[in-house]
Amino acid sequence: MTSLRGQLLIASPYLEDENFFRAVVLLVKHDEEESLGVIVNRPTNITLEDLLPVENILSAIEQLPAADRRILSGGPVDGPLFAVHDCPHLADWPVVTGALCFTASNERLAQLLDETAINRRFFHGYAGWGPGQLEMELEMGSWLLTPASAEAVFGDTDNLWNRCVHHVGRRILADVLPERLA
Repeated sequence: MTSLRGQLLIASPYLEDENFFRAVVLLVKHDEEESLGVIVNRPTNITLEDLLPVENILSAIEQLPAADRRILSGGPVDGPLFAVHDCPHLADWPVVTGALCFTASNERLAQLLDETAINRRFFHGYAGWGPGQLEMELEMGSWLLTPASAEAVFGDTDNLWNRCVHHVGRRILADVLPERLA
């Protein structure tokens, strides 16, 4: 089995699950036992201040840019606070070597608040699949795949699904058209 960790799952226009309508999911883990991802284009009105009202942490939170304070809905499965970031020394595991890391430990999450000049997104909830479930959904055409990039994960969430679909479509056309023209 080839791991899909570090790929973006882009919900097919035909995916009927309302939890994933026009979702873009960063796969942070993918192996024989399970797959885990976070939806990177579902900002909420919840902020870090709402989830971490601890006084000694609030001063660090207040130093963050507004976009870094906003929590994204990572998926339909309830879970603790997670972060995707580009600070390898605070990673629980790498997602894309040198570019994207995943952290769930409270100690490292607190340390991420003190880091400057890094990219980070905080998530509450996640998307999860059991053994073989994601592969079946891929075979059914529920998802499109493309390699994850820091731009997609840390950039503007508005119209991210549209941008990803167009990117995948252009890539497919570039692969198919030369063969048809030959």
